[in-house]
Formats: sequence, C-alpha cells, structure tokens
Amino acid sequence: MSLSRCCWACRTACGRRSRSSATPAAPPQVKPAPSVENRRKHTRTKVSYKASIRRSGFTDDIVTCEDMSKGGLCFKSRKQYFERSDIEVAVPYSPGANAIFVPAQIAWVVEITPGKLYKCGVAYRLTSRPS
Repeated sequence: MSLSRCCWACRTACGRRSRSSATPAAPPQVKPAPSVENRRKHTRTKVSYKASIRRSGFTDDIVTCEDMSKGGLCFKSRKQYFERSDIEVAVPYSPGANAIFVPAQIAWVVEITPGKLYKCGVAYRLTSRPS
C-alpha cells in the first residue's frame, strides 16, 4: 500500500491510503506551440477602404483594400497584376474627390478565382527627397 494519493484538482497529497501500489501517472507534458515568426516590419490593420490603382497605359482600377500597414496594403481586383509592376495607389479613394497617388510596387499576386479574381500585396516605394 502506498502512503498517499495525489489530488489532481489541487495538485497536493491528500493523505488517503491508496489500494494499489502503482504511482499515479504524471500529467502529459504540454509543449508550447512553435512560434510563428512575423517577418513584417509593420503591423497590419484590417480595413475596407476603396483604393484607386493607376498603371501606365491602363485605365484606373477601383479596388477594395483588405488590410493596410505603414509599409503597404493588400487588395482584391478583377484585373490581373504582375509581381514587381510599378503602380501608383490612392487610398482611401472616393470618386469625385481629389486623390493623392503615391508610388508603389506589386509585391505578390495570388489568383483566387482562376481568371476572375486576384489578391495582391503592395509595397510602398520610397522616393528620394530633393536636398
């Protein structure tokens, strides 16, 4: 007979005599989940703004932004864009209002619906300031 039994609720020995001589099994070891590394410099914020995308030789495209950060944004469009394409983006955008376009570049493109809907990541480009 063992001397005491372990109380699993409060993790203390309760002093009761156990009838079996086997010691209670230890609780399973819980390993922490591997941390997901965030490679982004700036945190993203979910948004639902409209934006205007301007490309040389194309008409302006009005898109819906999904998220934004200090370094760029993500949007969905029915028009196809290609990685490393130079664009200008105005966000937030409202028709008829003055829009301020800033230089940017398409960082990545994912085809959501084949030939119909694309999700694009945009990185703002730095421009040199005149001295």
